[in-house]
Amino acid sequence: MCTLLIILDGLCEYPLPELGGRTPLEAAYTPAMDEIARHSRCVRVRTCPPGLSPATDCCVLTLLGYDIDGATMPGRGYIEACGAGLQPRDGETVYRCNIAPISRCAHQPIITSSSTTSVSSEALSRLIAAASAEEILLHPTTPGHLLAILPPAANWNEGYNHHSTLLPNQLIGHTVPAYADPRLNRLAQASHEILGDATLLFWGGGKASSLPRLWPGGTMITAVEVMKGIASIAGMNVVTHPTFTGNYDTDYSLKASTAIEAIERTGASEEGDSLIVLHIEAPDTVSHLTGTALRKIRVIEDIDRLVISPVLKYINAARTCNDAHTGKEIRLILTTDHFTDCTRGIHHPDPVPMAIYNRADYQIGMSAFNEAAFANAEMIR
Repeated sequence: MCTLLIILDGLCEYPLPELGGRTPLEAAYTPAMDEIARHSRCVRVRTCPPGLSPATDCCVLTLLGYDIDGATMPGRGYIEACGAGLQPRDGETVYRCNIAPISRCAHQPIITSSSTTSVSSEALSRLIAAASAEEILLHPTTPGHLLAILPPAANWNEGYNHHSTLLPNQLIGHTVPAYADPRLNRLAQASHEILGDATLLFWGGGKASSLPRLWPGGTMITAVEVMKGIASIAGMNVVTHPTFTGNYDTDYSLKASTAIEAIERTGASEEGDSLIVLHIEAPDTVSHLTGTALRKIRVIEDIDRLVISPVLKYINAARTCNDAHTGKEIRLILTTDHFTDCTRGIHHPDPVPMAIYNRADYQIGMSAFNEAAFANAEMIR
């Protein structure tokens, strides 16, 4: 069987007064998602294991079938290093590193945003040199973000004090944290001096993982580094494109056609069960901007019209042809990884809705694909 898993990152959240007590997903016009929900096995899934933060990395690993906890979770930095092809050595620690704007209040640096893209090449070069003096390798990934690789002797406990379980966007309004490793503290201080109005913010530290390759030969369609890293760990092939931005300006139509092409390639294969993951970051991105309920509605409607609808039409129309030539069924799983509210811009560990759709096996599902419709759905994890 060919399974297409569509993950709409940060799709769900809570009712908003400005939407008449509805969520953006409830308020959006989503005929394709709703059709899937009406004819699917509809369940809820706890994607965030106890004791872990509801970040994309752990939630997506759970969706892919990994049984993770605090001891086996690789850490965001290590995952993204895998996606960047850096292959950290045993014992090395990798941190996700944001260039975060700060303001100074009573001589204390206060974080005002989780990241910035306005850093000159000269400043970036000076940051890399300052890190090298501390035996830390800084590797730029996307604008405003880097990876920091520390040698094996480093203490990889972030030492965030009471911020230790928080993500960068949750540190907004707080002072710059102190770290357990003194080299990180010195590098953070040097970054203040180099950048003036920004700091290096280290988080998501992790070391080499022994997680198995659960999906060798699978396909990951994505724009974002953490998903590329998860694909590397799982043994999947990454498919991306310059127009896949991870934002609401991404090329939705190309993502849909890329998923359809992946299904066709899989259908022509003699191999057994296969997995294709189509990841769309835009709902999460727009939620983190905060105060963007109407924009989130537009993003959801664009996804339904430009991604879900054409994929659903293809699956419904192609089944007979695929059966005749390969004997394979196509299963579509529609879900999200975690809740992200657009009021505070943070993730939440609530169970997420999941619709499991097989054109050959229509079921009586839910009236719509949204939080309220799935409130009493079966919990499968």
